[in-house]
Amino acid sequence: MSKTQLSSSEIQDLINRYHSELKKLEFQVDDVITTIAQLERLLENVSGREKSAIAKVKIKKSKSLTTGSYSSSALAKKGKRGRPKKLKVEEKPTPKKPIKASKKSGYKLSVWDNYVIEGIKQGGNVRITQEIIDFVKNKANADKLKTTTEEIKNKVTRSLQKLANRRNDIVKVTYKGKGFAYGIPAWFNSNGKLDNKYKR
Repeated sequence: MSKTQLSSSEIQDLINRYHSELKKLEFQVDDVITTIAQLERLLENVSGREKSAIAKVKIKKSKSLTTGSYSSSALAKKGKRGRPKKLKVEEKPTPKKPIKASKKSGYKLSVWDNYVIEGIKQGGNVRITQEIIDFVKNKANADKLKTTTEEIKNKVTRSLQKLANRRNDIVKVTYKGKGFAYGIPAWFNSNGKLDNKYKR
C-alpha cells in the first residue's frame, strides 16, 4: 500500500478533528463517571431499605415465635380442660352515702334576694310579684343602684324562684286572680297552711 502524501493544511484539519473527538470522549467519560456515581448512591439506598425490611421481618418472626411459645407454655401449665377458675374478689363494704346538705347551704343571698325577703316581711302578709317588684324598685332607687325597670323585674323573678325552690326562705302560694303570692315560712303552720292573719 502506497503512502498518501498529506499537505500541511490537511494535517492541521486532522489535528483539529482529533481534538474535537477527544473533547467529545472527555465529555462522555465525565458523563459516564457521573452516572456511575448516581447508580452507586442509588444502590446504597436500595440496599439499606432491603436490609431494614429484612430486619423487620426477622423481628416480627421472633415476636410471633415468642408469643407462640408463651401460649404453649401457658397451656401446658394449665394442665386441665375447661374454664379457668375464677379468682375470688374481696368484697368491699359499700360506702355510705353522704347526708345531703340542706337547701340553704352553699348559697349566698344577693342584694336582690335580701330586697325580696325584706319586701315580703314589711308587707305583713303574702305579696304578689308586682308588689314585690315595686318595693324592690323603690329600694334600689333609695340605695342609688343603677339599673332599669326591666332588669329589676328579671332579678326579682329569678330571686323568687331561687328563694322559694332552692332555699325555702319564702313560700309560694296560689292567689286567686293573681297567680301566686309569696310569704315567710314562719307564717305557715306545721301542716303548711297559711295563718289567717297573713292572708289577703
